[in-house]
Amino acid sequence: MFISIAGDFHGRGGAGAVGDGLLLGREGIIAYTLTCAIIIAFSAKLQNHSIKPAALAGFLTFTSLTAGWWAGLNYWANQTPSKVIEAARDIAGVAPYCIATHDGQVHRNGDLVGLKILSPGDKGVHWDFHALLKVQRNAEIFYYNWSHHASTFLPVNQRAREGLRLDQRRICIAKLQFARALSG
Repeated sequence: MFISIAGDFHGRGGAGAVGDGLLLGREGIIAYTLTCAIIIAFSAKLQNHSIKPAALAGFLTFTSLTAGWWAGLNYWANQTPSKVIEAARDIAGVAPYCIATHDGQVHRNGDLVGLKILSPGDKGVHWDFHALLKVQRNAEIFYYNWSHHASTFLPVNQRAREGLRLDQRRICIAKLQFARALSG
């Protein structure tokens, strides 16, 4: 649940929305639990109780929330490769295809882990793709960008395609059943 809420953190639903929300969500947890710990400690002090149990309760709350956040983040990140590959297969069908990130062609499933394919920003025309799917149907090439928010590939618009000169660049080499060649 926290991951889906964090995905809409900026309300933009665009590049990096899930990742930014997850990463910034950590700061929210820290601020909230530290504030609670301070309030508990002062209220205990005002009632002439020991601060130690209150501080311990604040620490345990902080630790459990942080551990839960970290576990959820890792679960989401490690589920991403199979979702990306499945969506790529669905879009490509029997056509040759390949997947690339800002680091180049994907060679293994680990290249598609959710935290590795976060976008660097969303302003202007620059390499802003999480994962770029290239599908070659006959002589025509189609490009799709992985959207964390939509959990699927979305077509790359003509402006981005021209601005990045995707047709002139060697993004990756499309192959039949590209995903089968990926290592763990």
